Amino acid sequence: MSIGCLFVLMVFLVGVDEKGEMPETADGTVRYMAEQMSQGKPVVLWDSLPAEYQQYIRYRKQMFAEMIDPEVYDGYAALLGKLAKVMKEKKRFCLNAPFFKPESRDTYEKRWEQYIAIIEAIVASEMGSHEAFKKVDIRELMDGSGAKVFGLIRDLPHKPLAKYGYLEAETTGTLENGDVLVTVTGILDLDFGEERPYTRMEGKWVRKELAEKWVAAIAKPQPDLENLTPEQRERYKGYTKEQFEKMARSNAYLDGLLDRMLAAETQEQFNEALEPAKMMIGYFVISGAIQFEDSIYEYVHGF
Repeated sequence: MSIGCLFVLMVFLVGVDEKGEMPETADGTVRYMAEQMSQGKPVVLWDSLPAEYQQYIRYRKQMFAEMIDPEVYDGYAALLGKLAKVMKEKKRFCLNAPFFKPESRDTYEKRWEQYIAIIEAIVASEMGSHEAFKKVDIRELMDGSGAKVFGLIRDLPHKPLAKYGYLEAETTGTLENGDVLVTVTGILDLDFGEERPYTRMEGKWVRKELAEKWVAAIAKPQPDLENLTPEQRERYKGYTKEQFEKMARSNAYLDGLLDRMLAAETQEQFNEALEPAKMMIGYFVISGAIQFEDSIYEYVHGF
């Protein structure tokens, strides 16, 4: 799961005030978390998680860092950095590339500098190197460089996350087990009006449905990262030696294509350099920025 999506997921779970204390009501929790999101303060999402959840997330982050090969991780980060350079130095060539429809170029151009800033902020953060990512504490990340990345995403003009601040929430029912029903309206100019159950965990209000999923995930046996055998390490990596070699070759291939794009002096040369990878770069990277914004919008719609 990406850091950005993790931020969005957490806001649907819990909430606290600035002193780390839980608001007295579930609807107050929802309103406060939306307000903090709109102000670009994602660290409150981490602080508001029950300690057991925090421990589980730290474990999963550490497992990912242990399992992925540093060469693969740093290779992808380097590609992101070079992609930002291509987008910056060859902006006009990029926008006039064949995979952009003429009618959509103005839309992309308005957001272009922000897309570059987001990529550069990720690469410059602890997420931009395997060694730094492995060492960084999640709270430190979310309070520092992660907050910068989140703020840049929040300020995108496409369904901006700043509209979280317009959310309204009201407790509209109480269940026999003590859970409460909260009705959320007004977020992103939409009116949902659907009651959603929240439950109390470790003194914090948690979205019932998501809390149950997390409890189930935490209950599963987890390997001891400090005492993994070589066989276990290979199994948990999720890819074979052959797949690793393929990823390394793909990285080298894409790096060469980006070098050719940087060297292009005409639109024709740029298009020729782009042709072998236009589906991969055009769909997963350029269009992916809009799709990521839409995914956030969909998460919010499911609040």
